[in-house]
Amino acid sequence: MPRLFLDTNIVVRFVEGTAETRDRLQRRLAGVRAGTDAVVTSELVRFECLVGPRRSGARAVEMLYERFFSAGENDVRPLDRAVFDLAVGIRAEHRFSTPDALHLATAIVAGCDIFLTADRTLARFPRLPVEVLFSET
Repeated sequence: MPRLFLDTNIVVRFVEGTAETRDRLQRRLAGVRAGTDAVVTSELVRFECLVGPRRSGARAVEMLYERFFSAGENDVRPLDRAVFDLAVGIRAEHRFSTPDALHLATAIVAGCDIFLTADRTLARFPRLPVEVLFSET
């Protein structure tokens, strides 16, 4: 079963995106509903998603994120020492931001097969297939 890591920008589009954007993501993630793919994300992705709604007082949006992260089919991974140790090397070698290095490291430690993102700069990461679904950079 392929394991798909969802970057923060993908989760944001899934929860807050336009109908067209959400439809595109639902088509890409159809394997999750069919039970042939698994979704993996992290507590850091959860953190990043919740900051905006919490800051603006958008309680309804915050609850949508909480519902997404608590859904049974989503594997929300903690950041442990193995993730941080791997992220150090990723950040040092590839010069990604700390959050991006942590996301990539989490995906590797979790045994993900594909990293889904909207960040083109991550496509140059050689250790994990990166699929850019939307282009933001």
